[in-house]
Amino acid sequence: MTASSAGWVISISAPVLVVPLPPSWVAPREGDLPRMEATVPPLLGIFDPQDPASRAVVSARLGRFTGASRSLPGWTFASRCGSEEERAMKQILALVLVVGGLITMVGGAGAMEEPHSAFTVPWFEVAPAPSGTTTLFAVTNVGEHGSTVDIGYYDVYGEEMWTETVRLDSNDTFTRNIRDVIGHLTPESDGVARGYVQLQGGLWMTVDYFQIDPGNAYATGDRALATDSEVKCHNLQVRFLDGGAFSGGTELVFFFDGDTTFERSSRIWFYTEYGTLRIDRSSTGNFKKVEKFTMSDFDTWWHFGMMRIRFPHGGAVVARMSASGQYSLGLKAVCLDDIME
Repeated sequence: MTASSAGWVISISAPVLVVPLPPSWVAPREGDLPRMEATVPPLLGIFDPQDPASRAVVSARLGRFTGASRSLPGWTFASRCGSEEERAMKQILALVLVVGGLITMVGGAGAMEEPHSAFTVPWFEVAPAPSGTTTLFAVTNVGEHGSTVDIGYYDVYGEEMWTETVRLDSNDTFTRNIRDVIGHLTPESDGVARGYVQLQGGLWMTVDYFQIDPGNAYATGDRALATDSEVKCHNLQVRFLDGGAFSGGTELVFFFDGDTTFERSSRIWFYTEYGTLRIDRSSTGNFKKVEKFTMSDFDTWWHFGMMRIRFPHGGAVVARMSASGQYSLGLKAVCLDDIME
């Protein structure tokens, strides 16, 4: 943000916005200008309007313009300008807040896809035979420095089965086919090992995973869940397809946050594609740490619809929609916590 003869110029990425100033406006002295770029946490090179520390720094620097305090949503600032100049300053800050808010709204949808230092692969399922289903995941160090990643494999009850540690230099990628380590895992009675994986490291990383099902000729992939945020949602929404041409239907994985001792509960509302509530179901105390369901477990009798899920203690839901031998689609449930009280 710089002063010019035309007004304050606010540059955000490529666009340049100019706020006109009244003819009587006089540019402040160099010492009076708020130098935000050196100390404020950046939002595309300016500041983050959602960050309280960022707002405090900007408010303090704008406080150099002594006089009566004025307010904008989430902000307080002061000005020594006259009425026209005062309105211009309001224009400038209002515009910055609006543009910053729009950027935050646009970027918010992808915020969960940013690098993190801890991830959860919410479900793995590995058969011992090479022709059976298996899960693969990959972790990439996107930071500037090398470090180690601790990888823990857990059963469906949250009990640790095995751990390994790998070192990744900058831009290294480590890929693991879980079948290669199935000897370290405890299979269930059908010989298939099921559970989840958690990765923790002193580095910025990204993690993705996919499930291969050779018998049905499909595979499903997605990004892993950020452990510090995406497995802690209380209100979720996901679509489902079931029956008709969609012979494989929809599988749902429920991942419950927290340790293995508390009583787990959920409430699920099932809607038709026309928004009609058909089923309202509550369950308490019978869930594992991570559990897979099919739509037949819920006794739905219509082919298309939407589910809203409530986890009082937090969690995550991922879905896999498939038609055997035709297609398979992985889909994370959407967290609605930000729009629900």
